[in-house]
Amino acid sequence: MKKIAAVLIVLSLICILCSLSLADVNKSEQAKRKDIVVLMKMMGTNEIGEDIVKSLFSNFRQMAPDVPETVWKDIEKTVDPNEMLEKIIPLYAKHFTHSEIKALVKFYKSDLGKKLVLKTGIITDEAMRLGEEWGYGLGMKTVKVLQQKGLMPNAPPAQQ
Repeated sequence: MKKIAAVLIVLSLICILCSLSLADVNKSEQAKRKDIVVLMKMMGTNEIGEDIVKSLFSNFRQMAPDVPETVWKDIEKTVDPNEMLEKIIPLYAKHFTHSEIKALVKFYKSDLGKKLVLKTGIITDEAMRLGEEWGYGLGMKTVKVLQQKGLMPNAPPAQQ
């Protein structure tokens, strides 16, 4: 009987320790998640969902111009841009430790981090334009080579 009581006490202690450990892990994960949200706001990542919704509905409006604006507005009201944010948070959690997230938050609080946030959009836009120009030039070179080899008899109209 004493052995059974001792085993029960040991098992109870193990269960208590496991639940305390799980509670600590849960608190740690919640703290990490909170810091990820802070980081995403600092980086402007939290605006991705809003940007996607705006772009998506802009495209829908062009594809279906006869749909009344009130219908689009009603549909847009049903969309929560934060859903995208919630999908991105686990990606940060997967690829960065909590200490790395904290270091990134510290960096983005610095003057250089703030400058990076301000300049990233501008740099991305300029890089996209450069990429389009480069891609167009590459396409034209490719067409020229194919025409010289007689593999493309009709040249597509030039765009600029």
